[in-house]
Amino acid sequence: MIRAVVMQMLIAGLVGLLGIKAASGQSMSAYRSLELRLDTRMQALGGSHAVQLDPTISSAWVNPALLAAVERSFETLPFSSSISLYPAAIRQFQSSIAGESTLAGQAVRWSATVGCLCYGEMDKRDAAGQTIGSFRNYDMDGSLTIATRLSDQWRVGGSATMMVSSIGTATSSLVAFRAGVIWSSPTRPLQLGATVRNVGVAVTTYDEQREPLPFRASVGASYKPSDFPARLTLTTELQPRDGIVHDDASVITVLGGAEFLISERMTFRLGYNHGDQRSLQTARRLDASGLRFGLGFGFQDSEVDITMASWGRLGSVIHLHYALPLKSLLPL
Repeated sequence: MIRAVVMQMLIAGLVGLLGIKAASGQSMSAYRSLELRLDTRMQALGGSHAVQLDPTISSAWVNPALLAAVERSFETLPFSSSISLYPAAIRQFQSSIAGESTLAGQAVRWSATVGCLCYGEMDKRDAAGQTIGSFRNYDMDGSLTIATRLSDQWRVGGSATMMVSSIGTATSSLVAFRAGVIWSSPTRPLQLGATVRNVGVAVTTYDEQREPLPFRASVGASYKPSDFPARLTLTTELQPRDGIVHDDASVITVLGGAEFLISERMTFRLGYNHGDQRSLQTARRLDASGLRFGLGFGFQDSEVDITMASWGRLGSVIHLHYALPLKSLLPL
């Protein structure tokens, strides 16, 4: 219990030390938290990868099958929590707990996740553009993920999410589904994965028009070369036209990254997201949009991961994550 409290104090201290650059005028569309919610390790490797050689329980948000690929035991009910600090005082929180059960004679793993994307305080304006007050916006959600190992090579998983979104005095709710599959090579450290995300519909709407969900489909590979001191991950993602970021046509985004195993307890990660570079570049010149890097630390049965992602001239995003057995958080 004491160790868990100390770790949470460490996370809070790191947030204060790292800080975040503020950017004004940055806005987000409805349900965008479905797209932004990623595992901190994946963020350091470039973004929403379809597969990962060393996943955590929060990796299942992108590909539910990754839950069945987590190497640690689920007997202690692993718990993970993360916070993301975006420009313009936007904050995102997520916590997950996972376990293992038997369903129809098949061993399955499950995880339950709750999260919130807080857009911060925004000005409320009248028809003439004059400020007449302020309001807070948020997206709150809960998810249930189930995954299983079909064989030594194949893992599958699925997830359902319910979300309530509030913008000013208007609210909306939705149901979204995700599904994924992973194949592992029996002879080499190679995994291939595919996933579809955010398939669903708005149950209630802000007004008479239904907002589209940010549908994504991706395929990827992760490999550890025998003569190279890093695990390599590459994913191609289809992002359909959404009328917001990709207004003209569907686009294909490429993202990749590398994990350098510095020691048994420390990992350095470096990644690049081509989609971020294209959509966030704010001038006709080369900038750091799309670049990410991070560090991972292991403390016996606990883990801490830190990632910084560049949004170019808009600022940077900080992602912090820690995982530990649930029993260490409970008074025993």
